[in-house]
Amino acid sequence: VFRGRSPLGWVYNLCIFQAVFRGRSPLGWVYNLCCIFQAVFRGRSPLGWVYNLCIFQAVFRGRSPLGWVYNLCCIFQAVFRGRSPLGWVYNLCIFQAVFRGRSPLGWVYNLCIFQAVFRGRSPLGWVYNLCCIFQAVFRGRSPLGWVYNLCCIFQAVFRGRSPLGWVYNLCCIFQAVFRGRSPLGWVYNLCCIFQAVFRGRSPLGWVYNLCCIFQAVFRGRSPLGWVYNLCCIFQAVFRGRSPLGWVFNLRCIFQAVFRGRSPLGWVYNLCCIFQAVFRGRSPLGWVYNLCCIFQAVFRGRSPLGWVYNLCIFQAVFRGRSPLGWVYNLCCIFQAVFRGRSPLGWVYNLCIFQAVFRGRSPLGWVYNLCIFQAVFRGRSPLGWVYNLCIFQAVFRGRSPLGWVYNLCIFQAVFRGRSPLGWVYNLCIFQAVFRGRSPLGWVYNLCCIFQAAFQGRSPLGWVYNLCCIFQAAFQGRSPLGWVYNLCCIFQAVFRGRSPLGWVYNLCCIFQAVFRGRSPLGWVYNLCIFQAVFRGRSPLGWVYNLCCIFQAVFRGRSPLGWVYNLCIFQAVFRGRSPLGWVYNLCIFQAVFRGRSPLGWVYNLCCIFQAVFRGRSPLGWVYNLCCIFQAVFRGRSPLGWVYDHLPTGSTETL
Repeated sequence: VFRGRSPLGWVYNLCIFQAVFRGRSPLGWVYNLCCIFQAVFRGRSPLGWVYNLCIFQAVFRGRSPLGWVYNLCCIFQAVFRGRSPLGWVYNLCIFQAVFRGRSPLGWVYNLCIFQAVFRGRSPLGWVYNLCCIFQAVFRGRSPLGWVYNLCCIFQAVFRGRSPLGWVYNLCCIFQAVFRGRSPLGWVYNLCCIFQAVFRGRSPLGWVYNLCCIFQAVFRGRSPLGWVYNLCCIFQAVFRGRSPLGWVFNLRCIFQAVFRGRSPLGWVYNLCCIFQAVFRGRSPLGWVYNLCCIFQAVFRGRSPLGWVYNLCIFQAVFRGRSPLGWVYNLCCIFQAVFRGRSPLGWVYNLCIFQAVFRGRSPLGWVYNLCIFQAVFRGRSPLGWVYNLCIFQAVFRGRSPLGWVYNLCIFQAVFRGRSPLGWVYNLCIFQAVFRGRSPLGWVYNLCCIFQAAFQGRSPLGWVYNLCCIFQAAFQGRSPLGWVYNLCCIFQAVFRGRSPLGWVYNLCCIFQAVFRGRSPLGWVYNLCIFQAVFRGRSPLGWVYNLCCIFQAVFRGRSPLGWVYNLCIFQAVFRGRSPLGWVYNLCIFQAVFRGRSPLGWVYNLCCIFQAVFRGRSPLGWVYNLCCIFQAVFRGRSPLGWVYDHLPTGSTETL
C-alpha cells in the first residue's frame, strides 16, 4: 500500500508480480515488470485521468507507455477520464500489447485491449464495450475485412454490417453483437469465432478450421435448418457438402437449437458435435470417433429407441448394434430410453469409455462406466437403482459395508479387500452406513485410480488418488476429522502422514479436530507435497499447497490465520532467507516480517531471494498481493492495520 507519489501519480495498493528490476526506478529501466495490480492512480497519465491501473509482464523499450513499447502486457481495469485515440474510453485493459507502428489499430502486432468501453467511432465502427483484442494483427484497413489473426474482440458491439468472408485465423469475436446481415443470416449476439479460417464462400461449406461460433443467435435459415442460439462450432473441418454428411473433424456445435429436421431426426437443443468423423450415411451407423452429441433432444425414434436428451462422446462403432460389437463407446450421457435395452428397462443411461469384451452388459467387460443408469432388475452387483457405475445405489451389503449410492468409475480389482491389493479403484459419492477401514464414514465420495501396495489405508500406499468429500465420524491417522475432501495422487514412502512422504498431493478442505504437526488446524489442504526432511517448513522440496489452513497455535512463520504455501522450495533454514520458489498465499502474519509489520500478506509466488533485502537484490519476486506493510519500503511509505504494540515476529 503506497501513500506516496509514483511516476504515474498518487498510488494506493500496489502489487508487483514476477518483477525483475534491472535499474533504479519502478517504471524506469525495467525488464519483465509483471504486475502492478490494483494500483490506484490519483493523477493524470499520458492516457488521461486514470483509476485502478494494472500493468502485467510489462517490458519497456522506449519512453512513453504506449509509444515504442514491446510486450506491455496488461493495463487492467484502467479508467480513463479523457479521450483516447480510440475515442472516449472507460475501463481500458491492454494485455500483452506489442506496438509495431504508430496507430493504435493500424500496423499493430499482438495487441490486446480488454474490457475497453468506447464511446465514439473506432476503425472497427461504432463500438460499445470492446473488451478484448488479444494478439491482434492488423494487415489492412476495414473492421473485419483483410485481417490476419484478429484474436479476440470480447463483448464487442458492432453498429455496422460485418462480413465474416475472406478471413484467415479470426480467433475470437466473443459476445459480439451484429446489427446487420452476415453470411449466416440476421445475427444477434454472435459471441465467439475463435481461430476461424474461411476457405470458401458459404458459412458451413468449404471451410477449414472454423473454431468457434459461441452463443450465436441466427434469425434465418442455416444449412442445419431454422436455428436459434447456435453456440459453438469449434475447430470444424468440412470435407463435403452436408453438415453431417461426408465430414471430417466437425468439432463442436454447442447449445444449438434446431427448429427443423436433422439427420438425427427432429431435434431441439443439439448441443455438441465434437470431433465427429463420419465414415458412412447414418448418424450412428458406420461411424468412427463421433465424439459428442451433448444434450441432444430427439423427437423421433433413434437406433437406440425413443430417446430424450442423448449425448454420445468419443464413440467408436465397430459393428451394427449400439451396444453390440463396440470398442470404446465413451459416453451416452443422460440418455432416456423409453423401451427395453440390452441392459434391461433403463431410464437415463450414460456409458463412458465402455469397452465390451463379451455378450453380457456387466459380464466379461473391461472398463465399463454406466453413468446415472437406472436398472429395474438384478445385476451381477446385486439389486441396483441408478448404477453408474456412477451414483450406483446398493440395497444390500457390499465389501465396504452397507452402502447407498456407490460409484465405481474405471474400477479394476486385483485382490480381495476393498482397500487391499487393488489397482485403479474409484468410489464416487459413496455413502457408508457402517465402519470402513478409515472409520465410521458418511458420504465417502471418491477413491479414484487408487493403487494400494501395502496394508494400511494411509500406510505404505502408492498412488491413492482421491478421497473426496469424505466425512469421518472417528479418528483418522491425521486426527479427528470431518469432511476430509481429497487425497489425490498420494504416494506414501514412510510411516507418518507428514513425515517421509513423496508427492502427497491433496488433503483438500480437511477439518482437523485435534493437533496436527502444524498445530491446531481447520480446513487444511496439502497439494503435491514432497517432504525431504522432518519439519513442515524445514528441509522441504516442493511443498505445493497448504490452502486455507487455519492455525490455532504458533507456526514457523508466527501466529498465522489462513496460510497457503504453494509450490514452495526451501533451500536454507529461514522461511524468507535463501529460498527458491516460495509462495505464501493469503497468509495473515501477526508479527514483524522482513518487509515490516504485516497484516494479510497474500501471495509471494515463485519468489527467488538473492540477497538480504526484500526488494533489494531480488530476482523474480513474483507476487506480493494485497500486502499491508507498517513501515517504509524501497517503493515508499506503507500502510498497515496492525496494532502498534504488537511484538510478534516472523
